[in-house]
Order: sequence, then structure tokens, then C-alpha cells
Amino acid sequence: MDRIVLVMEEQGCSFGREPRPAVYVAALDDSARGEAQVLTHELRSAGIAVEQDTAGRSFKAQMKAAGSAAWACIIGPEEMARGEVAIKDMAGGGQTSVPRAGAAEYLKERLGAGEG
Repeated sequence: MDRIVLVMEEQGCSFGREPRPAVYVAALDDSARGEAQVLTHELRSAGIAVEQDTAGRSFKAQMKAAGSAAWACIIGPEEMARGEVAIKDMAGGGQTSVPRAGAAEYLKERLGAGEG
């Protein structure tokens, strides 16, 4: 199979566009990275395509990477203290806070409506 792919690449064959994640989970700082990992796992368990930074990049770099996703979940110390997650519409730019326990359901509703 590897040889077939190599030949196809040499011939300039298209493999189609790379699928984009539905959601990108970003940790505002190091204190939120564990909670971001837990949220990523929960969203994946709910059937949502999710990406998350695992290299310890800055929040700014994470948000740049999130540009390929339809939605971004942002978790920081304030969100954790309130039991919430900030959810940003990467296309429209709007942002809202939802209860942490309801994040997967909120995103599934939006993605099911064709917004992601």
C-alpha cells in the first residue's frame, strides 16, 4: 500500500482535501491543560472530531491552529472556577460560555445544524 501511495504522489494524484476538525480545545494557560485534555476526551467520546495542542504551545499559537476548526473550546482558570467553557464560532467570531457539563451537547446541536 505504501508503494501505491508513493507512486500516486509522484504522479500528482489528489487525495482530496484534508478533513478539518469540528472542534479545537485550547488551554488558556498551563493550569488548564489537564481540564482541556479531559474535555477533549469527552468530546471524542461523544463522536465529535476534536484536536488539541499537546506540545505546550502558547494560547496565541493554539488559537492560530484552531483556525482550521469550526469551533474552539477555550478553558482557563476563570472558566474552571465558574464550571464553564467558552465556545467560539471560528467562522462567525461569536463567543459564548456554556456550563462545562453541557459543552458536548451544545456542540453536537451546532454541528448537527450544519454549522461545522
